[in-house]
Amino acid sequence: MRLVFRKNIRNYPLTIPLIAGVLVSVLTVQLPRWEILVITLGSAVALLLFLRKTVGIIPVVISVIFIISTSLRLCIPLSIQKSRSALAMSEWRRGDVTARVISTDNKLVAGGGTSTLLIEEISSGVRARIRLRYNLWKRFTGSMGLDGEILPVVGDVLTLILEPDFIRGARNPGGFDEKRYMFARLTFIKADTINIRQWNKPVRYTVGQRMTQLFDTLRSGLLEEAGKHLSTPADRLWGTIFLGSAVGVERAERESFRLAGLAHLLVASGTHVGIVLNALLPLERVAGTQKRRHIFQALLLLLFAALTGWAPSVTRSVLVIILMRFLTLMGIYTHRINCLMAVIIAMLCFDPFLIFNFSFAMSGIMGLGIALFVPGMYRKCANLSGTLLSTIAECLGFPPPGQRLLYGKSRALYRSHTYALKRQLSRIRHVALYILILLHRIVLLIANNVVIHTVAQVLILPWSVLFSARISLLSAVINLMAMPLLMAVLLGSVFALPFMLLNLRPLTALLFAALEPILELMLRVSRTLPAASQGYLIYSASLLWFYPGLLLLLYVVAKAKEKLRLKMLSAAIVFLLTAGAIVAIRDSHGPDLDIWFLDVGQGDAIMIDVKNGPLVMIDAGRPEAADFVLEPALNSLGREFVDLLILTHADKDHSGGLETLLRAGRLRAVGCSALSRDKIPLPDGPGPQFIELKQGSILRLGSYRLEVIMEGVPSDIFPLGEEWRGAEDENNRSLIISLIYAASEPSDEHRHCVLFTADATIEMERRLTDYITPAQVLKVAHHGSGKTTQEEFTQALKPEHAVISVGPNNYGHPADIVLESLQSAGARIWRTDRQGAIRCRINKGCPELSAFLEPNEYKVGR
Repeated sequence: MRLVFRKNIRNYPLTIPLIAGVLVSVLTVQLPRWEILVITLGSAVALLLFLRKTVGIIPVVISVIFIISTSLRLCIPLSIQKSRSALAMSEWRRGDVTARVISTDNKLVAGGGTSTLLIEEISSGVRARIRLRYNLWKRFTGSMGLDGEILPVVGDVLTLILEPDFIRGARNPGGFDEKRYMFARLTFIKADTINIRQWNKPVRYTVGQRMTQLFDTLRSGLLEEAGKHLSTPADRLWGTIFLGSAVGVERAERESFRLAGLAHLLVASGTHVGIVLNALLPLERVAGTQKRRHIFQALLLLLFAALTGWAPSVTRSVLVIILMRFLTLMGIYTHRINCLMAVIIAMLCFDPFLIFNFSFAMSGIMGLGIALFVPGMYRKCANLSGTLLSTIAECLGFPPPGQRLLYGKSRALYRSHTYALKRQLSRIRHVALYILILLHRIVLLIANNVVIHTVAQVLILPWSVLFSARISLLSAVINLMAMPLLMAVLLGSVFALPFMLLNLRPLTALLFAALEPILELMLRVSRTLPAASQGYLIYSASLLWFYPGLLLLLYVVAKAKEKLRLKMLSAAIVFLLTAGAIVAIRDSHGPDLDIWFLDVGQGDAIMIDVKNGPLVMIDAGRPEAADFVLEPALNSLGREFVDLLILTHADKDHSGGLETLLRAGRLRAVGCSALSRDKIPLPDGPGPQFIELKQGSILRLGSYRLEVIMEGVPSDIFPLGEEWRGAEDENNRSLIISLIYAASEPSDEHRHCVLFTADATIEMERRLTDYITPAQVLKVAHHGSGKTTQEEFTQALKPEHAVISVGPNNYGHPADIVLESLQSAGARIWRTDRQGAIRCRINKGCPELSAFLEPNEYKVGR
């Protein structure tokens, strides 16, 4: 390994900053700044150890400076302070209509401004958005979708007055992060339209715009043609794999691929380019000379990149291949790392914001790994296969094939050996020799793909887990099994493409008939694997130590072949121990437990994450919350199961996520009162344990305990008139639960840290007022309804903090009278509709609350 690495790196010192930059792009994800700094310094130490005596001291020092400076720069949120921005290309969106537009004046200002836009074409989309991007040729370019009352047509000119809006981060742990999503897509400002005026003007297209139109039309035509020959799920999957078009792909399908760890199959990447390149090799023979073959190959690869919309990873791979072919024609032989480095630097110069693009970083890591390690590993596989083939040939009485066979040059071998043996060998033995050579080529092709995908999967493991939140432990094996399916789909699509372009439908139908079962098999695998998997790898910040550890592991492996010097081994051990100590110290200083009041809209869902203990949930929100909020939150917290789900009552805004969690197999136990049991859809057969909860039920959580302090009563037992009928009757059955700090000190024995009141009614609160002691945190009942949380109750409770779980509604929640009652009691009000999820850290009975959204992303108070 050491020799392979040295051979590839030696005399290429400029690749070191590139490796460092790619490493840093991974190390700066979801970590506090001090830990980023420690990891970066540790990575620098690892690079110094690993590259010692391989390159000069100056490139190593530059790489260390590059790591630290880039790391600190990426820690600072990007903000646009000056109004030197212009809008060069935008999109107008309304319903299913999108109009691409070009700017006729460049007067878009960060604080608001006016821009005149010319409608260029009509397509599809939904929201108002501005994207600003810097490159060498223009100050800023971008794209924007606009909501408005008018429907433009081609040739219309729009004058827009824009007001920028916040791009919000994730509202829940593991939830959709608009900032990260738009940031990765080079989008930094979102704006709403204040005023639109339109008039008609002739359209003038540039060459680039005409080419974009041409390939958009071509892509749409190919998707439409595929839909005529494939079933509905299969045609969407084909369009995603071959054209990089996710249009029409169901969210459930994308989610199943993500949970199976196969999400990368749905994104056009360098892997796709490599497979397409192999498919083009037989077609190169028609081009004639080497120069013509390289030009033919380059044109077809550029066509593929254009069809996939110039995805960053596809563009990088295509440009690297074209550059290598061009240098070969010029008689310049250089390592592929130099070509990779040159292409990445050129792309970053053209668009520096690509450094923040996940796809670009992941493809760069894979490219480096493949360039560094695959040639040596492939050569070993070729040697092993060639040795085995030589042994078989000798056993059959053939002369040894020689070294030429080891590098897959079976055609030259066939010509040289069969001519000499033609008179000596029978036809059967002649065919047998050719079969052996063909078998050797097949083995090498399989070995090459296995090596490439193994190296790629190892290097992008943290990225894969980060992107998918959790991946099945079987995904690595399934990925290797899925690669032949992906190869078959791409190869078949490449051969079907000319028939589709020439409108030869019988031949197109024949090829798609062969692709249909393969696509169906891929869909079936993606659906069954998540359900069949019993183990998952869940993302946590500690995974970011993977790369420094991998560098040190490679260093130790490289040194193991020599006399291992004690000081080198000691340095590696000290670094690993330091890394482990930092993670351990960070975990040991964490809170006793974390309570997450999740933002599930108009509903309740609360997670209690006990350090080194169980995870308890109180209510599960609405049905749609499970997919979009609950499961991502579990993944983000590193939890596979909910140890106990307590359902306070059977309303859909509290129990709606139960069915999804049951279907996903992520519940170990469910608890509710006997009054609500008949209305909650629990499985009759095997499933989570059912626990009946009643007043006085206690769950111990280390130094804390969850206690049911009031069990709701039905209205026929406690009649209060017609106002208790219907929904209020169900609310009257709510469980009221208190989290109590159960320390050894008598004074703290009954400290109520948090009081969870579910949808408790006024009468329940009145009964509770008679004996409740003050609580530090109150989860306000019934989303702040005016029928609850009266002043008498809040004055008795004296909460320091009040959390209202509420979303957009037509009920007037939270009511003004409730907010005034809480404020008069001295409580600080927290609202999930404005601040996202509310986190309550509790240490030794002392709660500390914080909002998931940053302060500049919400308005405090009402």
